[in-house]
Amino acid sequence: MKLTNFIITKDKIVNITIIIIASIIVICIYKSQTNNIQTLKIQKEVEIKKNELLDNIRQSEKVISSYQNLISKRDMSLILATVSNIADESGATIISIKPAAEEQSPVYIRYLFNLTVSVNNYHAIGTFISNLENHPDGYFVDQLNLKFAEGSKESDQVERLIADLRLSIILLR
Repeated sequence: MKLTNFIITKDKIVNITIIIIASIIVICIYKSQTNNIQTLKIQKEVEIKKNELLDNIRQSEKVISSYQNLISKRDMSLILATVSNIADESGATIISIKPAAEEQSPVYIRYLFNLTVSVNNYHAIGTFISNLENHPDGYFVDQLNLKFAEGSKESDQVERLIADLRLSIILLR
């Protein structure tokens, strides 16, 4: 009887040992898979953020492309006509427009003009510059010099101001 009990006990011990070893292996596999799942979740979040950034870049490219199409279609005669119209609306008289050096880069061309205008007062030159810089075509006043017109200090004339402007216009390629 004791021998049978010993064989049964021996079988139980072997079975319990196998179950414990299998349980340890299962726990190790479970921990490994849990770590893999956590890593995959982190990678998924990173990829989602990358996709959001790519979507933002795509939207920005569409906006830039639409602006590029709008800006690139302008030509110099249209630009000069627009500046002349803005001067008329602002009460400024254009005395001269002289093209200056042009700056080229791989992305854009920057045209520079030396512009001389005559105005009745400071308010008129401020209105002219404001209308230029607020125009959707993108005109920029880089430099401004003001002086009184010669002979404008005579008692019977209204004082006139002469404004020398450096105007830049950027065209995308």
